[in-house]
Amino acid sequence: MEFDEVRGVLQPLWDSLGSKSSSHRDSRDEWNAKVREFLDKRNETNREVKELINEVQAQKAIRDEVNQRVKELKGVRAERSDYLKGVRENLRAKLAEQQEKLEELSRKRTNRGPSASRIRSDMERMEKQYMTGQFLGKRERDYHKKMKQLSEALK
Repeated sequence: MEFDEVRGVLQPLWDSLGSKSSSHRDSRDEWNAKVREFLDKRNETNREVKELINEVQAQKAIRDEVNQRVKELKGVRAERSDYLKGVRENLRAKLAEQQEKLEELSRKRTNRGPSASRIRSDMERMEKQYMTGQFLGKRERDYHKKMKQLSEALK
């Protein structure tokens, strides 16, 4: 077999392999391009995820700071509430004590007799009756005794 004959047989195979090789190369290049595209998308998504994670961590730090501040303020509120309870208890005790004193004073007042204005009005009424002559005899002595008692009670 001669070179030309071998060449005639192998040339179509060579051309066929060349075209197949070329098509496989093109296919490989397309797949590599798709892989590159998906890698780029993955990298972009990973970058966004990292940004979101950083944002979450920042928000968590802010939340933790605010929660700590709330905890401190709750402690302050509890202290002040306890203080206020003590003040209220003292105030209630003092009010109760004052109420007792007022009641005691009121009882003493009622025990000590009528008020000064009441005594004066009684004295004026009796004096008018005396001036009009309504006290005669024994009643005149009773009048003088009663006026003396009222005068003493007024002092």
